Amino acid sequence: MKFPTNDVTTHELLDDLIDEVRALRRDVRRSTQTTEQNQETTVANLEALQTEVAENTDAVASATALIGSLADELRNAADDPAAIQALADQLDQNTARLAAAVTENTPHADQTLPGDL
Repeated sequence: MKFPTNDVTTHELLDDLIDEVRALRRDVRRSTQTTEQNQETTVANLEALQTEVAENTDAVASATALIGSLADELRNAADDPAAIQALADQLDQNTARLAAAVTENTPHADQTLPGDL
């Protein structure tokens, strides 16, 4: 926008100010867009983390229940060697399954976790 004036210095100063305001507005728009994108990424990362924590909590609860039930079964089978052996075999199988699951779900040094930038 040009202002009619006979004073060239005032005219130039006003034009410079207008240009600076426009540049600032562009910068604010870019900054706002970047902030919005960062917020969207943060929300997505948080949702992924919440899902992982829920899955982990479920796995821990399952493992805890399994260990508790095995302890009860061992106490109940104290006088039956065959039952003790069957429980020991079951415990070995469950231990192997749990170890495999932990290994499978543990990221290696060269892997990136969801949400890592």
